Amino acid sequence: MKFRMGSIIIAAMLGCGPVGPEVTTGVSGGSGASSTGQDPTATGQATGAVSATQAGSADGSGTGLDPDTTAGEVTGGSDATDGSCPAPLEPPGGPCPRDCTSCSDNVCNIVCDNPDQCSTIECPPDFACNVICEGVDACDGAIITCPPDYACSVHCLAGNDACGDVDIDCGAGPCSVECDGPDGPCTGTDLNCGAGECTATCGVSDPPPTVSCGDACGCAQC
Repeated sequence: MKFRMGSIIIAAMLGCGPVGPEVTTGVSGGSGASSTGQDPTATGQATGAVSATQAGSADGSGTGLDPDTTAGEVTGGSDATDGSCPAPLEPPGGPCPRDCTSCSDNVCNIVCDNPDQCSTIECPPDFACNVICEGVDACDGAIITCPPDYACSVHCLAGNDACGDVDIDCGAGPCSVECDGPDGPCTGTDLNCGAGECTATCGVSDPPPTVSCGDACGCAQC
């Protein structure tokens, strides 16, 4: 007892508090969050943030895309002209190329009006291009390559398979296909759009062509 009282007196003289049993604070049974001073809700908030990010990657908000943007709008181009297409470039023209049936106002006219007459059509690069496939099998199975920068139009008229199984590869200028006449002039026709306005029109014809809008600034199907 004397030793204990002496320790208390010495401690008091040195400015120390009384010596007592060791006390552990801030620790209790359960999670260790309270021992580290962390907000016990932080874990839940972090989990919620991760869940939101994961959800965003599914709807586009987590990838920098507008979440209201549909996949079709991102990868398929638009389905109508909205005035955003630039004005078509004026082709320079020049002497009429021999592959053209005729030339007028810097437009190369290519006319195919006999069965199996045209199997490959390559529009000259410095002209706009106007292709006429008229009659049964006139351009059946052909590949039509439009100019890289200028307007291109293809007319499939008056006969079965006038443009049967034809691939039309557009450039950056306005590009169109017209299907008109009975007996399926555009059976199996594919219009592959470029960056310019791309249009398919159908009169009395069935079936319509397939239109791949791609990156077209405007795209209209039959």
